[in-house]
Amino acid sequence: MFGILMSELLRLDMRSALTLSIGFFLLNLPLTLYFFCRVTMQFEPAAARWSAWLIGVSGSIAMSHVYFYIGQNSGLPAVPLLAAAAYLMLVRPGLKTLVLTALLSNALFVNYFAMLPYA
Repeated sequence: MFGILMSELLRLDMRSALTLSIGFFLLNLPLTLYFFCRVTMQFEPAAARWSAWLIGVSGSIAMSHVYFYIGQNSGLPAVPLLAAAAYLMLVRPGLKTLVLTALLSNALFVNYFAMLPYA
C-alpha cells in the first residue's frame, strides 16, 4: 500500500515506487535499532551508534533491497521498535505503554506477519 501511495503521489512507475518504499523502510532500521540498543540493552551512545551504523550497511539488508523483499524490508524496522516497546511495557507498566505495544504489534501483524514471532 505504501508503494501504491508513493506511485500515486510522485507519479512514478510501480518498480520505482517500490524501490523508493524499500529504501524508506530500510532508512528507518538504524533509527529503531539505535532506540532498541539505548532503551532495552542500555548500550552507551557510541556503541548504539555503531550498532545502528553496522545494521545500516550490513550485507543481508543490502541484498534484501536488491531482491525486492518488500514485506521483509517493511517489517524489519518494526521488530526492534516492538521489542523495545514490550520492554518498556514490562519495566514501566501503564495504559499508554500497553496501548503503544498493542498498536505496534497489530501494525506488524498487518504489515508482515512472519516478523511478529521474532519480536
